[in-house]
Amino acid sequence: MNVILVDARRYGHVLGARKTVRLDKNDAAKMFGISAKELRSYEQGSALISDSVLTRLFTYGYMLMIARKNIKRKEQDC
Repeated sequence: MNVILVDARRYGHVLGARKTVRLDKNDAAKMFGISAKELRSYEQGSALISDSVLTRLFTYGYMLMIARKNIKRKEQDC
């Protein structure tokens, strides 16, 4: 398995984008399967984000892109 080093603050900023969509910290933490305290440390860049959380972040990101694409298709069909 390869190891990729990333700047924790950069991905913490991405996780912090939950505020833009008004996603509560507790709800976001549940979605990622972590505690709210752990999410806060990730968002602040004070802790490294685990593989499993990064995997969920990318998975949910792709799911969101697919959902948006399908919504746009439906709007074009109408």
